[in-house]
Amino acid sequence: AGTLQLGNRGTSGSITGDVTNNGTLAFYRTDSYTFAGTISGSGAVNQLGSGTTILTADNTYAGVTTISAGTLQLGNGGTSGSIAGNVIDNGTLAFDRSDAVTFAGVISGSGAVSQIGTGTTILTADNTYAG
Repeated sequence: AGTLQLGNRGTSGSITGDVTNNGTLAFYRTDSYTFAGTISGSGAVNQLGSGTTILTADNTYAGVTTISAGTLQLGNGGTSGSIAGNVIDNGTLAFDRSDAVTFAGVISGSGAVSQIGTGTTILTADNTYAG
């Protein structure tokens, strides 16, 4: 329960290592921040800041992912960086992988989805995002 927030509208606020998230993990930075740890648990993840948060691990958390602003980027040009579950996207959800990856979660909201990696991203859900 509760919220662990990294940053407060600036360029600082970080952790290293894995996170067992049974509440909310929120990223609130204005710069580009790479989080390499694995996020697990029943909790949610929120992208709040105007910057870019890059997730490079294959995450297993069960909660919803909300992008309120900025960009949540999955991967950094390699073969890892993923999430499971649905995404409320009111910013940008970006896929940056060099391999083929399937994303089965529903993407909704007013935001955009970007394929920025050299690989192939396969969306298998009936998505409703408008961006």
